[in-house]
Amino acid sequence: MEINMICLDKTITLDTDSQELCDYFKNDDYVMETIPSFFVSSESSNPLFKIKIIDTKEKGSIDLNFDNKSCTINVDLSKLYKPDLVYLILQIFARLHEENNTYIIHAAAVNYKNSSIVLPGVPGSGKTGVTFALLRSGGKYLSNDRAIVRFSEGVPYVVGGTTCMHVRVPTIKEFLKRDIDLPDNINKEDWNTKILLSKKKIDEMGFKQGEPAILRLIVFPKIIMGSEEVKFKEPDNTTKILDLFGVFSEHVRAPSSVFITLNWSFKSLDNENLAQKRLNYVNSVIAQTKIAKATGNVDQIKNEIINILDARNK
Repeated sequence: MEINMICLDKTITLDTDSQELCDYFKNDDYVMETIPSFFVSSESSNPLFKIKIIDTKEKGSIDLNFDNKSCTINVDLSKLYKPDLVYLILQIFARLHEENNTYIIHAAAVNYKNSSIVLPGVPGSGKTGVTFALLRSGGKYLSNDRAIVRFSEGVPYVVGGTTCMHVRVPTIKEFLKRDIDLPDNINKEDWNTKILLSKKKIDEMGFKQGEPAILRLIVFPKIIMGSEEVKFKEPDNTTKILDLFGVFSEHVRAPSSVFITLNWSFKSLDNENLAQKRLNYVNSVIAQTKIAKATGNVDQIKNEIINILDARNK
């Protein structure tokens, strides 16, 4: 059987005899938390890439051939760790999008008064907290973990993002300033406990999905709880280039990703031409967008972001 997996406007066909695997990609919130603007369609289309899964008890293998737009995976499906496949598909989507001046980046994103704010950062840096604070202040949700940036005539727009949130439980009360119904076995005070907020749950909480908007501000947050001082520092140009090139290259290069089931390290799908074009777009972002590294508590950083955008919109 075949299903068409779609990320914004790119399609990958998954060919498998496993109904369980098909149902996983159709219904599991983890997939939509990992791959931005993702959905599955059973309708026929013109896929750009095809992945064939062959169930085998023999030694597994992965034959990824981007020139032929195909990937064959031989694996014991009873032992398949499904997130392995999700991250491989994410990398392939990242590569397909790059051919059309579009980039999947690891960042939260919010539309505030028709301007996009992007918040890159490692887990625990404060992306979710600042996102929640901006939503409380009238921002519209674009992404909590991966956003899609597309260049149109050289101008960067945030055009999509992950539709689910995987969040640390205390952030909901601390930064959203509200309680939500949680299972009785969840410790609401434990910062190591995470829950997945589905798209339906996000909608029920009253947060609207934002429309695509020009990227105006990139902030690398570092939350310091209880801080009484906020610092917004604009990096030097070299740091901007290195940091942003890393952000825009992460998923196509996948330097730290491993297909655990088969003990197979991901191969970079980058090449010289794509890298040079990406660098040119990074320089375009630097020329058009304010970039800052911010430290402080969540509300301080949120207020500074709003002040910057309000001043720019005057």
